[in-house]
Amino acid sequence: MTQMSCPSAGDCATAGAALDAGAQQHAFIATEVNGVWGRAQPVAGLAALSTGRTSIGGVSCGSAGNCAAVGGYLDAGNELQAFAAAESGGTWHAARRVTGTGTLAGSPSMAAERVDCASAGNCQAVGTATLPGTVTPAFVLFAVSESGGTWGKAVEIPGSVTSIDGGNGFDSVSCAPAGNCAAGGFLTDTEGLGHSFVADDSAVTATALGLKAAKAKFGREQAERISVKVTSRTGGTPGGKVAVKAGSRIICVIALHGGKGSCTLPAKKLRPGRYRITAVYRGSGTYSGSASKPSSLTVTR
Repeated sequence: MTQMSCPSAGDCATAGAALDAGAQQHAFIATEVNGVWGRAQPVAGLAALSTGRTSIGGVSCGSAGNCAAVGGYLDAGNELQAFAAAESGGTWHAARRVTGTGTLAGSPSMAAERVDCASAGNCQAVGTATLPGTVTPAFVLFAVSESGGTWGKAVEIPGSVTSIDGGNGFDSVSCAPAGNCAAGGFLTDTEGLGHSFVADDSAVTATALGLKAAKAKFGREQAERISVKVTSRTGGTPGGKVAVKAGSRIICVIALHGGKGSCTLPAKKLRPGRYRITAVYRGSGTYSGSASKPSSLTVTR
């Protein structure tokens, strides 16, 4: 056994690897329910993915009966791949291969090493990968999130690329609350020197509001363009919608594209007077909501 997680007394999950009669290594999971341990079981679905050795990197439970396990397996091409398996309501579901996006799209080799679940169905896993399309092998650290019970794609952790394959990886990851995590480990730089590191992942966003002009003429308000921008504290591009309000009244809703968007003020939507305009980002499955500082808009006759 290599990992254990107990979200409450008498309710735990443990994971590890065992050798079969042919000395082949296989990952397993065992759970304790109300103080009674069940038998160790192979990771569900992993036999369909792997043709050889499998291993466990970590297991974590957001609540009793709701856990996640991650690790690695050898595929048909004898390449190491990462997997994630989730338990919900006391039932383990089939493991799925972790795939990458962005710079990690098409990565030939990945391995998930650690996982932490802040709550049921909301987990963060971290690991190592080989970058695709490089003449000299390049290695990178990655993170992959589960949100609301659905696993996303792995993304590169900025600043972690190295050409040295030795000792790179994570010692731990921790999340509290969901979407706000920190991880630490060891990385070998291009000169072969080892360094400890920490990396943060946060769902926190900031919303900015811009007005084309501070005044608009009643009946011709469409000449006023309102722009918004939503940024993440630790990178990434928030998506979703932003409601623009005059006081408590919504005057337009903007769909974000690349974290930005704009709208024109509808004609005669506001009576002549002075208004406090704010932009409210509603958040998404990945990012938290946020609101801009108010800006003043005067509608004249």
